[in-house]
Amino acid sequence: MQNSQSQVSPEAPKQPDIVQPEPNLVGIRGWLLFLAIILGWRLLTGWLQLGFFGLFMESIANYPFYEGVTTAGGQKIPETFGGLFWGAYGLLFSLCSAVLYVWLWAIMLRFEKKRATTPPRLIKYFKANFAVATFFLVIGVIAGFLWPELPDLDVGKLLAFQFYGFLGACGGIFIWGNYLKRSKRVKATFVN
Repeated sequence: MQNSQSQVSPEAPKQPDIVQPEPNLVGIRGWLLFLAIILGWRLLTGWLQLGFFGLFMESIANYPFYEGVTTAGGQKIPETFGGLFWGAYGLLFSLCSAVLYVWLWAIMLRFEKKRATTPPRLIKYFKANFAVATFFLVIGVIAGFLWPELPDLDVGKLLAFQFYGFLGACGGIFIWGNYLKRSKRVKATFVN
């Protein structure tokens, strides 16, 4: 006797269609090559940045703490506090820069291998770089008003250095972050 219910043979699940990227989009060329050059330059100049703050810390360490400085309002602030603040500022900035530097090295190893996780990690790196640059620029400007004059330390040059870092971080997050999210070349290249 046959079963009144029709027997349905199970079909193999459908495999999603794999879209092959256009061959002319695969590879580190065009704007992606330009980004690789910028990140490589960042790795090379990272040593210079850490060296700059090493010299900054040395000038703070040799600072004569017995003199007082005047603020923009003409008040005297003990030299010790201003010197210690800028010393802590430089040390914290150096540590943050070192962490970002090591993180970028790790990302660039994945970049070279064209890992699929590289673009999201680069975007996170750009966000962290932007947050660090913004924090140190704001703190530096506030402290620059409190302690504008310190021997052997040009606060204006330090803040200009921080401002250029902030502009670079803005470019990183707003330009390169959007490029990494939207680019067909990035999607076609980073597939491993």
